[in-house]
Amino acid sequence: IVVILLIVFKLVPALREKISDRRADKQAEKTGETAQDTDGGENNPTDQCYTPRAENIVFDEETGQGYVNNMVIVYVEDGTDPEDAEVLAEEIDGEIIGSIPQLNEYQVEVTAAEEEELEALCEQLEDNEIVSDARIDNVMEASAEYTPGDKWGGFLFFKEKWDENKPDGKNWHLEATKVPSAWNLLEQESERVQSVPVGVIDTGIYRNHEDIQISTTSDRQLLEDAHGTEVTGIVGATADNKKGITGIAKDSEIFFTGLLYSESEYVDEDKTMFALSTSRYEDVINEQLKNNCRVINISSGGYNENEEAAKKTAEVFSKMLCRLIHVYGNDFIIVQSAGNKGREARYNDVFCSVDETAAQKAIQELGYSGEMTVDDVMGAKIIVGGVSDKKTDSGQYQLAHFSNYGDMVDICAPAVDIYTTSEVSWTGSKYASVPGTSFAAPIVTGIVE
Repeated sequence: IVVILLIVFKLVPALREKISDRRADKQAEKTGETAQDTDGGENNPTDQCYTPRAENIVFDEETGQGYVNNMVIVYVEDGTDPEDAEVLAEEIDGEIIGSIPQLNEYQVEVTAAEEEELEALCEQLEDNEIVSDARIDNVMEASAEYTPGDKWGGFLFFKEKWDENKPDGKNWHLEATKVPSAWNLLEQESERVQSVPVGVIDTGIYRNHEDIQISTTSDRQLLEDAHGTEVTGIVGATADNKKGITGIAKDSEIFFTGLLYSESEYVDEDKTMFALSTSRYEDVINEQLKNNCRVINISSGGYNENEEAAKKTAEVFSKMLCRLIHVYGNDFIIVQSAGNKGREARYNDVFCSVDETAAQKAIQELGYSGEMTVDDVMGAKIIVGGVSDKKTDSGQYQLAHFSNYGDMVDICAPAVDIYTTSEVSWTGSKYASVPGTSFAAPIVTGIVE
């Protein structure tokens, strides 16, 4: 009788919902395929960030870095008329096919060329007084730092004890970071404290998870992905719904932005690695800031121990931070995971490579010396390493064996056996215990909020 009741009340509705979701997904895929056919072509609106075509991405096997061979990124001075930007594009026989208006950025498609030729076009553009900066669009191979083979479980009715003095069990990462005490303090000071929107940028998410409620920053179709679901649950899983877990920033609105626009952007069969242009990162962060998110989580990166590549990445992302501060002020923080290679974090790409030298150079080259300081730029990002649940004899938590380390790591947080929301199966929502700095970063994100 129990089995029959389970089938009737649990499995059958779940199957119907799954079938419905699949039909919706297929319809969305058809729509997505139509959109992807343009892939940065003439039909794309120029007020949106373009997507480079796969055939135009050139990778250097030695450095592991690449560039888009038919694209020049141009930044113009504040107040520049869009028609003047079009004239700039015409001067190099190019066409504007995308932009990020808030950052005065235009993406100009040109004839495919070698990197040196594109650099020459950038120098030509920079001679114009309305151009503040011009660059080629670099591409990095990155991953969501997902570790296969995690321990899955769905203890929906299991009640954990709360003891910050003895962190243990599924909620140990919250006990170790004193989150319950913070919740209690916030309750006492509720009239004086105002929550701010929190942003999560990740590969994809299961929007229909029972324990997640998100807002989105665009009307793009979101990919379904366990990694983004796991990260989002740590930050802001729904509180007091008697299901699963409680997110750290439980009273905040959570905005989710998909880092990937289609599954074709994965470069491996396991769907853990992807190749993205730096313009994509700039675009999705800009979307989050437009929606007033002031704490943004990015649990991704790509490891590449090449000194020249690291310097180039530091230069590009330092300038990105400068432009974002110029437009939105210096009251936001981007939290990025340090990576899981057990090596120097500064080679983990994106903001991990941004140091004081690169920040100072970016400020000077963009003419922002009187507007912001190196501390402003460095204070706009936090790099998070990971610790295990093991302690030393002195009572200090130990660095997880897989966590990257070094001067670029600002802080560490729990990164082993982090219990959180995960993929949605045909039997209903799931939860998982997962390892990685990908899941240490959202702990910091939730606390910073």
